[in-house]
Amino acid sequence: RVVAVVLQSKEGISGGTLAEKLLSFFYVIPKWVAHLLTPVVVSQDCGLLYGTYRNLREKGYRPGKDESEDFEKLVYCPNTIDAGPLAFRRWLRLAGGDVPWACDDVLPPRGEEDLYDIWDAHTTKCRYCMDAYRNLEIAKYMITAMFVVSIVCLPVGTERVVAAMVSAILAASVHVFNGPSGPFRRWDFSHADNNWSAPWQ
Repeated sequence: RVVAVVLQSKEGISGGTLAEKLLSFFYVIPKWVAHLLTPVVVSQDCGLLYGTYRNLREKGYRPGKDESEDFEKLVYCPNTIDAGPLAFRRWLRLAGGDVPWACDDVLPPRGEEDLYDIWDAHTTKCRYCMDAYRNLEIAKYMITAMFVVSIVCLPVGTERVVAAMVSAILAASVHVFNGPSGPFRRWDFSHADNNWSAPWQ
């Protein structure tokens, strides 16, 4: 759904927007796949927004606090399009200053935060993703067992080689997908390393 919101103004090829087509796709795929696709967009902005907030905090910005530096003095907003967000921030400050945090507004030391941790932030708390993760782990062990059986039980020949290669490739694929850098555990993103551009651009 996040991707659909971002794409809502793009016209589709055969009627309807690209966002509508994308949303209909999300109703067909399993929920755990939709959950794994969400960080594609969310992680792109996560690091950028968090880094900006850290920089503002280090310069004395404390939303909702009287001793806070004014946001307008800390940022450079020369465009007319910036007037709306700046007006909203002024109104928010007059209306009470901030949305209250559910916890203390204390940031960990710089460099110790893990913004792209999907495992603790989502996977372990989501029954769809945990079920899918466990099922993929079971599949990995079953495929590994097939590999061993094909090596031990099949006669020497083409069938043995093909069965062993196919099961080894499948087991390795599932291991990479479910491994420490897999999408169930973390989704790293770096704007500096992003050289991809959409085909419609």
